[in-house]
Amino acid sequence: MIKIYVHNFFTVGLLKKLTHNSEGLEISRSMDITEVKCHFKSVDFHFVFDPKINFNTDGYHFIDYYGVESDFTRYKEYLEFTDEDNLDQSKVYKRLFNKIKDEKNWIILVIRTEKLLTKVDLPDLDFASKDEFYLSKMKNHYILNDGFFLGNTSNENYDNFYSVFTNTVFQWNEYCGINWYYDFGKIYSKLNFDYDIGYSVRRIKRNRKKLLQNLSELNNPKIFLSVTDYGGSELTNLEKYHKELNFENIHFNSITGNTDFFDISYVPNIRCPGIDVFLRILSKSKLQILDESWAHHQKNYIHQYLSEKTLGLLLAGIPFISTHNYPLDIIQKVLKVNDHPFYEESKRYAVDPKGFSEFVDNFLKNFGENFQLCLDWSLSTKKILLDYISSNNDFLQLFVDGKINLEKKLIKLL
Repeated sequence: MIKIYVHNFFTVGLLKKLTHNSEGLEISRSMDITEVKCHFKSVDFHFVFDPKINFNTDGYHFIDYYGVESDFTRYKEYLEFTDEDNLDQSKVYKRLFNKIKDEKNWIILVIRTEKLLTKVDLPDLDFASKDEFYLSKMKNHYILNDGFFLGNTSNENYDNFYSVFTNTVFQWNEYCGINWYYDFGKIYSKLNFDYDIGYSVRRIKRNRKKLLQNLSELNNPKIFLSVTDYGGSELTNLEKYHKELNFENIHFNSITGNTDFFDISYVPNIRCPGIDVFLRILSKSKLQILDESWAHHQKNYIHQYLSEKTLGLLLAGIPFISTHNYPLDIIQKVLKVNDHPFYEESKRYAVDPKGFSEFVDNFLKNFGENFQLCLDWSLSTKKILLDYISSNNDFLQLFVDGKINLEKKLIKLL
């Protein structure tokens, strides 16, 4: 039996993230300690959830970064946080590192739902240095994360990093209820649409402004364009770009509304993406333009992740074309699916808003046939995805395969 001390408070979300698709689940509680037993592919596991750090030698030790960072005050006593630490995410890594720097083979789960390794792609990006500094010093430990190395990467600085895709999906489910996309997919398949292609922007970044502008200039009534004031400073960005964008062709998804009744900024909503995305965006168009979080920076990446933007469309089976090839590369790497029918166009026009807009213009000229190609791929990929996340557990599989053990470190990148 494999024993794992989980130095986090027990929550159902963390339980699901760690033990999904296991069998024979047994749970017992005593004070602040919760013990869970289960088996996965004939391997027995014994989890001991205890937020108090110990250095027992009869099992592995595990810490979920998200569990600490999202419930910071509960961990102050155990990780010796100060009130100021709560204002700096890198301090979570620092406190963890200080606790375990003299240990080895601890398992640190770091599903940030953001790009974890930025320095490897953007060495001059200053804001990432603190996080990655402490992660790079944890060479004695396993770093399980939601990012993927693309291409034939053999950087020895990251040979203790492993990707855990199924656990990442469960993290997104805890974070924003991503399984609602799956349910919406049943509705999507029965809708009549006003538009053929839709492109919605929540955060206006670099190429997104240019892409909005170029698509707007096509003046095609079959294209649905949308911007929103969802999230803090975005309204300022809209005002900033108002003169540059043709708002006659761009819909405004207002969270604050025109009157008090239509102000939904204070009513319960799905944290991200928000119920408004299902009712006001995805229901408008047959096909979506996927514009992932880092599609605007550069053409080639060494390490990247998938956000809810990609995972949601996949779970819903909604066809899309992508402004960058990296999300398609990750999908192919994990699920071993065929290339997206317009993969080459995504690669060719990455970080090229003008070129991508011309591609969309040509795509629409033969929309019926092109749409069917995308739909067939999306439905096929959805089935493969659902089969994968319903039968696998990438974290537990690392033990089954012997890639995590107490005698040696990881030597291979995933």
